[in-house]
Amino acid sequence: MPGPPLKEVLNLHKLNVSLLETTVMVKLDEGVSLKKQLFHGCALGGVRQLYLGLKEVIWKSDDYKQLGNILGHDLHLLETLDIDMDLFHHARELPSNPDSSVKAVFRGIGNLKKLENLNISFNYSKEIVDYDNVFGDFGSQLGKLGQYNKIDTLKISMQQNKIDNAEMLRLFRGISEMKSLKSLTIDLRGSHEFDQTGFDPLVGPLKKLNNLSSLTMNLDSDIDATVLRAALSAKDSEKPVKVDITSG
Repeated sequence: MPGPPLKEVLNLHKLNVSLLETTVMVKLDEGVSLKKQLFHGCALGGVRQLYLGLKEVIWKSDDYKQLGNILGHDLHLLETLDIDMDLFHHARELPSNPDSSVKAVFRGIGNLKKLENLNISFNYSKEIVDYDNVFGDFGSQLGKLGQYNKIDTLKISMQQNKIDNAEMLRLFRGISEMKSLKSLTIDLRGSHEFDQTGFDPLVGPLKKLNNLSSLTMNLDSDIDATVLRAALSAKDSEKPVKVDITSG
């Protein structure tokens, strides 16, 4: 499929590739670059809003590395990124450590210096079982974004994952560096190795978000959010946060 005329590409402000699931039909052509298959030759330098539907489409190390390179080098003006992808690996079939390739995607996101809104969903993240600090590394990149970006909105969906208490804290410490953040939505249902002992310390990083006005969390039913809710929404605090926490 040929790319659109250059004039149209340069004026492009919203690129929606959610049809990727139907056009690629799940299986990518190994002989063609990921960039060409996703964007069909379109120039990406003027894109400001990008919606990537990659669920059940990419899962190989090289795919993640190519995606990280696209995000980190081709999308200089990106302001909004909405990405839905899998963290599903067949580690024994891959020649390289799969978690390092996933981190390439996170590091690509960390280079988006004009990003204001990030909505990222991970599917099958429970498959990340033997590789430490995958989500902690994501937290580091979010902290990096917070150093030079004015990000208003962050949404993270990571159901059915293997993140443990220590790694969850590293993720939230990274989020705490996003000082301009106004709205945070995070879905942690099915966090098999995350429990109350790990949840309670998250109050500290969240209280560092001085501009936060809205917090939405989806948790498992065995997590009690009473302490966190009280700490963030207290009327006598300098800036109470609207807290919406759903358990179950």
